[in-house]
Amino acid sequence: FEIRDTSGCQVTVAGFERCGCNGVAGSMPQDSLTVCEGQTFAVQYTGPETRDSGDLAIYILYTDPLNPAGSIIRSNGSGIFPFDPARFRFNVWYYVSRVVGRRNAKGELNFLHPCLSISNFQPVIFRPKPLVSAGPDRAACGTASLLEAFGNFTTGEWKLVSGPGLALFADARAPLTTVEVDSLGDYTFAFEVTNGYCPGKDELRIRVQEGLHPV
Repeated sequence: FEIRDTSGCQVTVAGFERCGCNGVAGSMPQDSLTVCEGQTFAVQYTGPETRDSGDLAIYILYTDPLNPAGSIIRSNGSGIFPFDPARFRFNVWYYVSRVVGRRNAKGELNFLHPCLSISNFQPVIFRPKPLVSAGPDRAACGTASLLEAFGNFTTGEWKLVSGPGLALFADARAPLTTVEVDSLGDYTFAFEVTNGYCPGKDELRIRVQEGLHPV
């Protein structure tokens, strides 16, 4: 830089800033995270972290492990990331790192400062929830009812949620099955499923009434 006095005398000074870069971002866990649709996820660094006076430490969620600073889609200081359907794509790998460094004039992290420290990354992948329908609510005459669920799940199981009596399923793990109850009244059944990554369920209400008897 140049120094000029009121008489027009000028001195040019050149050199290097002594940064004193001692800040080191804490390390992230090595295991990957699977996050289901609509789920908020949280991360936490595990290794030791060192900060210089005035350093800022944040977490960044990004798309390119070779260019973390240039592919950030979310950042915060808490490590808590709410699900964002507008920004997060299913079945695509993302990455979370801890970052420590100097602040810029706005008080934000200066990604261009030479003292910037970025940790290893923790992989994150978002998975969609399975679609499932247990069928429409209805009334049934007699204690036996047909159950018929459908959707894009891989496995599922019928369960009794509520009702005045006990329920016996012909095959609780089959989407198409029958159920027999031992009392009349209002019953709620749930078909709980998974697609191998995320759970889902749908409920069905059946009003069990006395069946017709021949005279």
